[in-house]
Amino acid sequence: EEEGRAGKPTAWIDRMLKERAWRYSSSTVSFFWALDKRFGCFRHHNVFLAEPAQQAWDGLFDASHFSRWGGSSAPFHFYVHAPVRSDGSAVECETDDALMVLVPVPPIDERLSAAAAAAAEASCVE
Repeated sequence: EEEGRAGKPTAWIDRMLKERAWRYSSSTVSFFWALDKRFGCFRHHNVFLAEPAQQAWDGLFDASHFSRWGGSSAPFHFYVHAPVRSDGSAVECETDDALMVLVPVPPIDERLSAAAAAAAEASCVE
């Protein structure tokens, strides 16, 4: 019964959901944009690495470290996907563009109480 069919969860997934064993949030913030202008500066896959590189990775695995990045001026890496570069059907008009941007963020333990989650969020936002 561990194997499942499309549309039907496996016993393993069903058990994980019932036990709430998945306890961390997504570790990226995703943006999807449909634009009425083509941005020729992007390739299909684009990776932007912040300087200093190590500081930008440090907070991704420890939310308490992430909160010490220093606000909006903190360096961060991000990825831009521009599917129109290899698949013109991603947009309706030749002059349009479609972009997906992934920004890594540290995972948040979803088992935190509401007060603890609010305190963690407040420590990350100035």
